[in-house]
Amino acid sequence: MPSPSTDSNAALARALHDGIERHVRYTLVRPLEQLTPAELLVPVSLAVRDLFVDRMLTTSERYRRADAKHLYYLSMEFLMGRLLGDTLCNMRLNEVLDGVLSKFGVRLDAVLESEPDAGLGNGGLGRLAACFLESLATLDMPGFGYGIDYEYGSSAPRRRSSSHSTAGWRKRASAAAAGRAGWTTRSSSACPATCRWWATTAGQ
Repeated sequence: MPSPSTDSNAALARALHDGIERHVRYTLVRPLEQLTPAELLVPVSLAVRDLFVDRMLTTSERYRRADAKHLYYLSMEFLMGRLLGDTLCNMRLNEVLDGVLSKFGVRLDAVLESEPDAGLGNGGLGRLAACFLESLATLDMPGFGYGIDYEYGSSAPRRRSSSHSTAGWRKRASAAAAGRAGWTTRSSSACPATCRWWATTAGQ
């Protein structure tokens, strides 16, 4: 994605500022001045998501009209990292959002640090799957990654004593996620976990 121009940066800043204030008021129903950086994660994530929803739907319609071929990558694990920070990087919005939050007396780093890592894998294969999706987006290719949205994190049983445990991570999952829930199933392991299939879109 090309870097935004100065004019578009100003428009993006206004949209983010208004979006954050709107979601603080109508989603959290809280006064802005009383929120901590961690509590701002939800309205900030929703304000950022508002920016790419129209673009995502427009792209999907363009692919449909062109009858474009799609690549589908199925993986048990996807280590995408923290979704809000990754989205800001992809949309080149870090500096813009940092400037907006500074007007509220908050640093972007403090908000990003409060987002938990998604408990969707244990290591190399999950990161490899994520790299495939990032490559598809970089090449502007229509692609989808399908994985299991583990409710308690695939690595939770062996990391319960860790301060970074992924157990129950979805309770604090990023509001920036635009999931499309499919069906639920139960695993046959000693620790049954409810799973949902979600689709993650690559490409612009």
